[in-house]
Amino acid sequence: LLFGCFAALLFKHVHLHDHTRAHGPHLELAVFLVFCYAPYLLAECLSLSGTVAILFTGSSMKRYTFSNLSPEAQSFTETMIALVAHVAEAFIFIDLGTSAWQTYRASPVLVVWTLLACFVGRAAHVYPIGFVLNSLPMRYPRRRFEKAE
Repeated sequence: LLFGCFAALLFKHVHLHDHTRAHGPHLELAVFLVFCYAPYLLAECLSLSGTVAILFTGSSMKRYTFSNLSPEAQSFTETMIALVAHVAEAFIFIDLGTSAWQTYRASPVLVVWTLLACFVGRAAHVYPIGFVLNSLPMRYPRRRFEKAE
């Protein structure tokens, strides 16, 4: 959280977007990514959760730092972060898919009980919530161009 707030102040007062003509949005993107990754490194060095550090830093940087970037850097940053997210997601699913081929011995009783617990848990939550939602009157939001009656 502190890294996100410090990055917001840095981007607001240092005016890195003035250097966009000379360096393009790459300088702002590089500094932005360093401030995104630094809390992870610090948390891992202190034996804390790097994932939680990135979660809070990312939310604070999206809220406060992103608006202080130049429009070119905002577009470039969104594209780069989306690319990294898709590549990471692909690697995770490839890892999960290839690990399914490894031999794993599970007790059939454990599998049956797990499936039964999933079905019971789903039924215990979906049906009562569905009943409550269906018993309430439906009110659709009015569009801007519709007049109130």
